[in-house]
Amino acid sequence: AGGKMRGFRVYPGANRQAFARMGLRAGDLVTAVNGTPLDDKDRAEEIFGTLSSSTEARVSITRNGRPQELVLNIAQLSSEASSLGVGGDGNIPPDPAAEAPAE
Repeated sequence: AGGKMRGFRVYPGANRQAFARMGLRAGDLVTAVNGTPLDDKDRAEEIFGTLSSSTEARVSITRNGRPQELVLNIAQLSSEASSLGVGGDGNIPPDPAAEAPAE
């Protein structure tokens, strides 16, 4: 909005079931993590980098134009990502190509 980043659009990767179990749906716009807005790419990378030391994360999303809150189990995410061979430390790096276009 107004040429400013609003968040990251998310889509399932190789493990669609894990994505759905987290409560996410293809095309959700993740706008904040633990109350911190994802309106800056550098800040978003910092936030995603700190999640590996957390047990859960409160994620604000916009789905079909409506705001929602999800609580994600980070330990489960890390375990499932490791089993898929995503990143040596189980972290899934944010994909800049998935950034939401300004609306």
